[in-house]
Amino acid sequence: LIWTTKECLINKEYGKLITYENAGNSAHNAVPTNEHYLPLIYVTGLQSEDDNISFIYEGFQNSSISMRSFILNKS
Repeated sequence: LIWTTKECLINKEYGKLITYENAGNSAHNAVPTNEHYLPLIYVTGLQSEDDNISFIYEGFQNSSISMRSFILNKS
């Protein structure tokens, strides 16, 4: 089953984000080392039930590095 980080964030499916290694080769290619990925997990832990997520940037740097950024807003 293929899923995206954005889908997991929108649907609050944090278990998939935490166990991303189970997503196979695609996950390993997307996150070869986790030092830039782990802050995503910490921030999602701050999200309250009534918080919405807004993506403020979803581009790529140098055509290969995803720079997706988001903020958490109160409903």
